[in-house]
Amino acid sequence: IVSKLIKPGSSVLDIGCNCGFIGLHIYHYVSSYDGIEINPYLVKIAKEVQEYLNSTNTNFYNIDFINYNSNKKYDFVFSFASDEVADGLSKLSFEEYIKKILFLMEKDGILFFESQASDIMNNTWERKYNILKKYFKIIKEKKIFSEYPTNVKERVYLILKRK
Repeated sequence: IVSKLIKPGSSVLDIGCNCGFIGLHIYHYVSSYDGIEINPYLVKIAKEVQEYLNSTNTNFYNIDFINYNSNKKYDFVFSFASDEVADGLSKLSFEEYIKKILFLMEKDGILFFESQASDIMNNTWERKYNILKKYFKIIKEKKIFSEYPTNVKERVYLILKRK
């Protein structure tokens, strides 16, 4: 489904991009890819692979999403279990997080979203799901079996279109 949605000329923002491998896989399909990652070691790996691939349209930023500012508007945003950080020090509420994404998105932007493991463990998924439905139309929803952590049996993946 991703290859059907992402068209040449698209701009992509990946929040919590890890080693940037999604961006480094799709960089030749898009006009620009910006990956945000708070872990400097993961950004270093991403930049080394970027250099090896000679990818000139990928950028990696060692920054917390709360501090990321751009005038660029993105066609696609990836948020794969990135709305909270593992240390529990997230400074944005979930709705503030979503509003910041909306600010950075084109008016017809698409959000690829993965739930957190903690959403299931702490019963926060329904509240987050309702906030997402407030701002986005659900294009596709899929529950995926999860083996980690062992007390979380599934995660939810959504493809959402901005309302």
